[in-house]
Amino acid sequence: MLESLRITGFRAFSDLAVERLGRVTLVVGKNNVGKTTLLEAVHLHASGPYALSAARRILERRDEYLVTEPDDADKVELERLFHRTNGTRSDVARISDTAGAHALELFTNWAWWEGEVPRERRQGEAPPDGVNAQRQLIARKHNRSGRGWQDVWVELQDPGGAFYRPKQDGSLSSLLPSSGLRAEGIDIADLWDDVVLTDRERTVVEALSIIEPDLERIVMVKAGRSHRTAMAKVKGRTPLPLRSLGDGMNRLLEVALGLVTVGEGGTFLVDEIDAGLHFTTLVDVWRLVFETAARLDVQVIATTHGWDCIEAFQQAALNHPSNGVLVRLQRAGDEFGSATFADEELAIITRESIEVR
Repeated sequence: MLESLRITGFRAFSDLAVERLGRVTLVVGKNNVGKTTLLEAVHLHASGPYALSAARRILERRDEYLVTEPDDADKVELERLFHRTNGTRSDVARISDTAGAHALELFTNWAWWEGEVPRERRQGEAPPDGVNAQRQLIARKHNRSGRGWQDVWVELQDPGGAFYRPKQDGSLSSLLPSSGLRAEGIDIADLWDDVVLTDRERTVVEALSIIEPDLERIVMVKAGRSHRTAMAKVKGRTPLPLRSLGDGMNRLLEVALGLVTVGEGGTFLVDEIDAGLHFTTLVDVWRLVFETAARLDVQVIATTHGWDCIEAFQQAALNHPSNGVLVRLQRAGDEFGSATFADEELAIITRESIEVR
């Protein structure tokens, strides 16, 4: 679990330090202060050998494709991952704790083949003239002993390339965007298959009961040739599509499923966690998040713009001392900073209605 965070050379962040993270952390701040970018950085760091697939998805989510040539329609613009200032960009993006330990580094170079069959793979900062070179993204993770770099993963900018590219599943990090999992191409039914008939299924149903106390169970049924949808059994009513119970119910399903499927020791990140949720449900939602994160050994980092969400977070944190941390991001020109609040400071903020959003 990351107990602090430092991000350098990544997107808008030249150098951002967050002195403290909790088991459950809520990130607040005005628009365009980097809340989503912070989630993306932690997502890459926690994804391990799947960091490159996560990086590609980050670029796809923001429609950051190369558009200079017709053949580039499916290529993401790798340089968008790196900090730019005054017409120059960082060579390396680095994500670690504030002491510099457990660092993940990202950088780019070129790769090409030389010679006749059998050809040899070459790579470097500048390919020779006349070769068919491809841009590649490289990630490396510092080993736990701190003695050097132990893992290197490579992903080509060209998705049709012949070099190794990690698959997307199996990561110990999950990022739920504000637009929901469907926009990510993730099938809720597949996540449900991972939890059905387990204790984690009961956790999901418990979460949904915050909105619908008479909910008895959830099943996935076929709703087309290849699509399955969630059906809810509510006491005294015939089964009905879960989506008909409102946006809040569906958002809560995504939050609960993401939390219980990320895996022991994993990291679950939620952008605008309270999207679609009525303020009266938020204390119970946060209580469930705190309890489940502790039980399953999951670190949770979420963002919000809502004061009701901040108050609910503080109330839930009262029963989990030292586990809840509020992080406020702020910006002055091109410089970003942070302030952290926990325990008594967090209580004072909400009691005195001190504006931190």
